[in-house]
Amino acid sequence: IPLHFMSSSMEFWSTVIKPGKPQKVEIADGMTLRLTQCSLGETVKPGRSVLKVKAAGKDCVLTSLMADKVESSILELMFEEGEVIFTVVGPNEIHLAGNMLDNDDGDDMGNMMGEESSDGDDDEDDEDNEEAPPQKSGKKMVKAAEEDMEEDEEDGEEDDEEDGEE
Repeated sequence: IPLHFMSSSMEFWSTVIKPGKPQKVEIADGMTLRLTQCSLGETVKPGRSVLKVKAAGKDCVLTSLMADKVESSILELMFEEGEVIFTVVGPNEIHLAGNMLDNDDGDDMGNMMGEESSDGDDDEDDEDNEEAPPQKSGKKMVKAAEEDMEEDEEDGEEDDEEDGEE
Protein backbone atom coordinates (compact mmCIF):
# COMPACT_ATOMS: atom_id res chain seq x y z
CA ILE A 1 0.00 0.00 0.00
CA PRO A 2 1.58 3.30 -1.04
CA LEU A 3 2.12 5.90 1.65
CA HIS A 4 0.26 9.11 0.81
CA PHE A 5 2.20 12.31 1.30
CA MET A 6 0.63 15.79 1.46
CA SER A 7 -2.28 14.99 -0.87
CA SER A 8 -3.83 12.26 -2.97
CA SER A 9 -2.00 13.67 -6.00
CA MET A 10 1.45 12.78 -4.57
CA GLU A 11 2.37 9.30 -3.36
CA PHE A 12 5.67 8.08 -1.93
CA TRP A 13 7.43 5.77 -4.40
CA SER A 14 10.45 3.50 -3.97
CA THR A 15 12.14 0.48 -5.48
CA VAL A 16 15.41 -1.48 -5.30
CA ILE A 17 17.54 -2.07 -8.40
CA LYS A 18 19.79 -5.12 -8.16
CA PRO A 19 23.06 -5.32 -10.11
CA GLY A 20 22.68 -6.77 -13.60
CA LYS A 21 18.88 -6.99 -13.34
CA PRO A 22 17.24 -4.14 -15.26
CA GLN A 23 13.95 -3.06 -13.76
CA LYS A 24 11.12 -1.63 -15.85
CA VAL A 25 8.88 0.96 -14.30
CA GLU A 26 5.62 1.67 -16.11
CA ILE A 27 4.37 5.18 -15.53
CA ALA A 28 0.63 5.30 -16.14
CA ASP A 29 -1.07 7.89 -18.33
CA GLY A 30 -1.54 11.13 -16.42
CA MET A 31 1.25 10.32 -13.95
CA THR A 32 4.83 11.55 -13.42
CA LEU A 33 7.58 9.80 -11.48
CA ARG A 34 9.67 12.29 -9.52
CA LEU A 35 12.95 10.66 -8.51
CA THR A 36 14.56 12.48 -5.58
CA GLN A 37 17.13 10.17 -3.98
CA CYS A 38 19.16 7.03 -4.49
CA SER A 39 21.35 5.20 -2.01
CA LEU A 40 23.25 2.00 -1.40
CA GLY A 41 21.50 -0.58 0.78
CA GLU A 42 22.32 -1.53 4.37
CA THR A 43 24.96 -4.09 3.40
CA VAL A 44 27.52 -2.92 0.85
CA LYS A 45 30.46 -4.45 -0.96
CA PRO A 46 33.55 -2.47 -1.96
CA GLY A 47 33.51 -0.94 -5.42
CA ARG A 48 31.61 1.48 -7.58
CA SER A 49 27.93 0.98 -8.41
CA VAL A 50 26.55 2.99 -11.33
CA LEU A 51 22.84 3.77 -11.68
CA LYS A 52 21.70 4.04 -15.30
CA VAL A 53 18.33 4.86 -16.83
CA LYS A 54 16.81 4.36 -20.24
CA ALA A 55 13.87 6.65 -20.97
CA ALA A 56 12.40 8.01 -24.19
CA GLY A 57 14.90 5.88 -26.13
CA LYS A 58 17.93 7.48 -24.47
CA ASP A 59 20.47 5.91 -22.08
CA CYS A 60 21.99 7.98 -19.30
CA VAL A 61 24.13 7.47 -16.20
CA LEU A 62 22.35 9.11 -13.26
CA THR A 63 24.95 8.65 -10.52
CA SER A 64 27.89 6.61 -9.34
CA LEU A 65 27.96 5.45 -5.71
CA MET A 66 30.89 3.95 -3.74
CA ALA A 67 30.85 2.16 -0.40
CA ASP A 68 32.34 4.21 2.46
CA LYS A 69 32.74 7.26 0.18
CA VAL A 70 29.55 8.33 -1.56
CA GLU A 71 26.64 6.14 -0.49
CA SER A 72 23.73 8.35 -1.54
CA SER A 73 22.86 10.98 -4.09
CA ILE A 74 20.13 13.60 -4.22
CA LEU A 75 18.33 13.72 -7.56
CA GLU A 76 15.65 15.91 -9.05
CA LEU A 77 14.37 14.03 -12.08
CA MET A 78 10.90 13.78 -13.60
CA PHE A 79 9.78 10.93 -15.84
CA GLU A 80 6.40 11.27 -17.52
CA GLU A 81 4.04 8.62 -18.88
CA GLY A 82 5.66 5.57 -20.42
CA GLU A 83 8.37 3.06 -19.67
CA VAL A 84 11.58 3.77 -17.75
CA ILE A 85 14.26 1.12 -17.27
CA PHE A 86 16.72 1.39 -14.37
CA THR A 87 19.94 -0.66 -14.31
CA VAL A 88 22.82 -1.00 -11.85
CA VAL A 89 26.34 -1.84 -13.02
CA GLY A 90 28.59 -2.82 -10.12
CA PRO A 91 28.51 -4.87 -6.92
CA ASN A 92 25.72 -3.17 -4.94
CA GLU A 93 21.98 -2.76 -5.20
CA ILE A 94 20.72 0.82 -5.31
CA HIS A 95 17.56 1.99 -3.58
CA LEU A 96 15.51 4.66 -5.36
CA ALA A 97 12.98 6.95 -3.70
CA GLY A 98 10.70 9.72 -4.84
CA ASN A 99 7.06 10.48 -5.56
CA MET A 100 4.47 9.40 -8.08
CA LEU A 101 2.57 12.54 -9.05
CA ASP A 102 -0.91 12.73 -10.53
CA ASN A 103 -0.73 15.20 -13.43
CA ASP A 104 -4.49 15.74 -13.34
CA ASP A 105 -4.04 17.57 -10.03
CA GLY A 106 -1.31 19.77 -11.51
CA ASP A 107 -2.86 22.97 -10.16
CA ASP A 108 -2.24 21.78 -6.59
CA MET A 109 1.42 21.05 -7.39
CA GLY A 110 1.91 24.41 -9.07
CA ASN A 111 0.44 26.23 -6.08
CA MET A 112 2.63 24.24 -3.68
CA MET A 113 5.72 25.19 -5.67
CA GLY A 114 4.79 28.88 -5.72
CA GLU A 115 3.64 28.96 -9.33
CA GLU A 116 0.53 30.76 -10.45
CA SER A 117 -2.07 28.84 -12.36
CA SER A 118 -2.71 30.07 -15.88
CA ASP A 119 -6.44 30.10 -16.38
CA GLY A 120 -6.35 32.44 -19.37
CA ASP A 121 -8.15 35.36 -17.71
CA ASP A 122 -6.96 38.96 -17.31
CA ASP A 123 -3.51 37.93 -16.03
CA GLU A 124 -2.19 37.74 -19.59
CA ASP A 125 -3.47 41.24 -20.36
CA ASP A 126 -1.73 42.59 -17.26
CA GLU A 127 1.56 41.05 -18.39
CA ASP A 128 1.25 42.70 -21.81
CA ASN A 129 0.68 46.09 -20.19
CA GLU A 130 3.65 45.63 -17.89
CA GLU A 131 5.97 44.89 -20.81
CA ALA A 132 5.08 47.99 -22.87
CA PRO A 133 6.70 50.72 -20.70
CA PRO A 134 10.11 49.00 -20.42
CA GLN A 135 10.26 48.80 -24.21
CA LYS A 136 9.81 52.55 -24.49
CA SER A 137 12.28 53.13 -21.68
CA GLY A 138 14.66 50.74 -23.36
CA LYS A 139 14.69 52.86 -26.56
CA LYS A 140 15.30 56.00 -24.53
CA MET A 141 18.08 54.24 -22.64
CA VAL A 142 19.74 53.14 -25.89
CA LYS A 143 19.57 56.69 -27.24
CA ALA A 144 21.00 58.06 -23.98
CA ALA A 145 23.75 55.44 -24.04
CA GLU A 146 24.64 56.37 -27.64
CA GLU A 147 24.84 60.04 -26.65
CA ASP A 148 27.07 59.15 -23.70
CA MET A 149 29.32 57.13 -25.99
CA GLU A 150 29.61 60.08 -28.40
CA GLU A 151 30.50 62.37 -25.50
CA ASP A 152 33.07 59.85 -24.24
CA GLU A 153 34.60 59.63 -27.71
CA GLU A 154 34.82 63.43 -27.89
CA ASP A 155 36.35 63.53 -24.39
CA GLY A 156 38.79 60.82 -25.45
CA GLU A 157 39.90 62.89 -28.45
CA GLU A 158 40.45 65.92 -26.20
CA ASP A 159 42.45 63.74 -23.79
CA ASP A 160 44.60 62.50 -26.69
CA GLU A 161 45.22 66.08 -27.81
CA GLU A 162 46.19 67.08 -24.28
CA ASP A 163 48.55 64.11 -24.03
CA GLY A 164 50.17 65.15 -27.30
CA GLU A 165 50.77 68.75 -26.11
CA GLU A 166 52.81 67.70 -23.07
